[in-house]
Amino acid sequence: MKILIPIHYFTDDPQSGLHTELWNFPSHLAAMGHEVFVVTLAANLVHHTKKDLRKKNIRLYQIYNYKGHGLGSPEALMVFFFSVLLRLRYRFDWIFVPDAARTPFSRFKLGAKLAGRIFTPETEKMHNFFNSGDWKYDRKHKDDGEGIDEALKPFWYRLFQFLARRAWFRLFPVNQIAENADVLFCQGLEPLDFARSSGRKNTVYLPNIVQPAWFDNLGNARIDTEKKFIFLFVGRIMISKGIFTLISVFKKLCGRHKNLELWVVGPSHGHYTRLLEEAVEGFEDRIKVLGRKNREEIATHIRSCDVVVDPFIYASFSTIVLEALYCKKPVIAPRMGDTKDVVKEGVTGYLADSRNPEELMQKMENCLSNYTEAQRLALAGHEFVKRYVTTENMAEILDLNFRFFHDTEKMKRWNRKYEQLFR
Repeated sequence: MKILIPIHYFTDDPQSGLHTELWNFPSHLAAMGHEVFVVTLAANLVHHTKKDLRKKNIRLYQIYNYKGHGLGSPEALMVFFFSVLLRLRYRFDWIFVPDAARTPFSRFKLGAKLAGRIFTPETEKMHNFFNSGDWKYDRKHKDDGEGIDEALKPFWYRLFQFLARRAWFRLFPVNQIAENADVLFCQGLEPLDFARSSGRKNTVYLPNIVQPAWFDNLGNARIDTEKKFIFLFVGRIMISKGIFTLISVFKKLCGRHKNLELWVVGPSHGHYTRLLEEAVEGFEDRIKVLGRKNREEIATHIRSCDVVVDPFIYASFSTIVLEALYCKKPVIAPRMGDTKDVVKEGVTGYLADSRNPEELMQKMENCLSNYTEAQRLALAGHEFVKRYVTTENMAEILDLNFRFFHDTEKMKRWNRKYEQLFR
């Protein structure tokens, strides 16, 4: 089958959960024998060329070279217009929009079936949550936080920004994410249950996954930790990521325990770099700010630490936690969001809400005082992730739902069987 995948950014060296997915979806659908057409606003190829990808059944079309925040209205309109031109040459069986976004494809499917995704329940409560507190702060500083200079947005991007907001989406409004989708993939159980309660049809559970090869091919690569106990944070430096609460809690733990280190891996920009420097001041010997790392370096840091902490206030599904469990590392995962579909408190790891520093401290103390127990939970999590949450599982879900879409009852039974593993 020919599958069109419109996205805002494509890289073969992903360093975030979303970019990992945007690499995994096309590459594994292509590996299943489908011809995949990726239309993206920006791309960064490190390990492949476009010619290499074509040999692997992936045709990459880069419209521009401007990396935005996501598939917002201007990006969605740009990839749609380019896809219309591409449609003049190719007939697509499916259009798969892997980002949770309102796109013109919801109204104009170009003769194909449409698959979309949602990450969170679209409720008033969640809307208010994402527009208040730390999320509101980060949204206000989003360009700075992601290293995007508002003043340098290209002319074509600004043009489509104007067209999308002032004309297109007013003439052709899209009221909900993945509206009119023939298949709606839901990243967690909460959005899945919400979608069903809202009458959305053909809803399918599709959690984030792990790419085993990224870890299995590392050999014995390790970082010498000098027998220190290492907590690891991986993520972009922003307040809603919980990193500043983690640093505050870690400082207190340093007063109770010797030989502790916190590794902070991830990009920071402008305002957030200054905040990070202020937060770490005086603890530079204990808190190692390591900056951006490539995919292989991130995997090596996971394998070398003792505990991975993701203090994100709300993680739709924490990829770094899944990767840590695959590496048999104890995890402290976000209580809010759908990572708890895999990380069950006291079963496969620990959950914490970083808005409650005392709870986060307690879970970190648990790992320090009874590391044997933390390792036992990590091993249970490893067995679950290795069996049910890998690229092989993801590829099978996508392939079966695209290939056997018309056998509705059969697909529903298969999808429910997989979904029940997480309940």
